[in-house]
Amino acid sequence: MMETLYSGFEVCKRIKTDPDLKETPIIGISGMSDELGVGYERDRDQEYFSPDAFFDKPVDKEKLLVKIKELLGR
Repeated sequence: MMETLYSGFEVCKRIKTDPDLKETPIIGISGMSDELGVGYERDRDQEYFSPDAFFDKPVDKEKLLVKIKELLGR
């Protein structure tokens, strides 16, 4: 878990708004649905959290690797 509930959101926002980093793909991975009972929904949550992909914990390693390769264009 990150230091605070919103740390990952803030990191994502800073990367997406930095001209030098805005093209960097971001994969969000969270255990919030287990902890809080609320999962990520792109349509609802993209205003404050907009990763290029998202996985709930526990993450299927093979699916994560496929998504990484996809986002890096390999």
